[in-house]
Amino acid sequence: MGSTVENLTVRIQQVNAQTDLAYGDIEAASEIVHNMHARVETRAAAAQELDEAGKRYQMWVKLQISLTKSYDEAVKLDKSSETKDERPKTALEKLRNKVGTDD
Repeated sequence: MGSTVENLTVRIQQVNAQTDLAYGDIEAASEIVHNMHARVETRAAAAQELDEAGKRYQMWVKLQISLTKSYDEAVKLDKSSETKDERPKTALEKLRNKVGTDD
């Protein structure tokens, strides 16, 4: 694997960890918001935290999608460089190869 793929793998793992933390914040704030025994001020603060945690979660998921797309492209590039096609790519290269094999 190339260094780009390895770097992206590390970044994806880091983003996964942040996404999990944001999701945990959503769950914690949601419990407080829906707790009828909590004080009104506490529930209001938790509602605000729930909104912010939701935004953080969305941001991390979007970054995760972007990194995954970059990872897929990097893997394709690595695979294509490993299995380099040695066939001629242009008409001139084809003619040169044909003339070279007719001898």
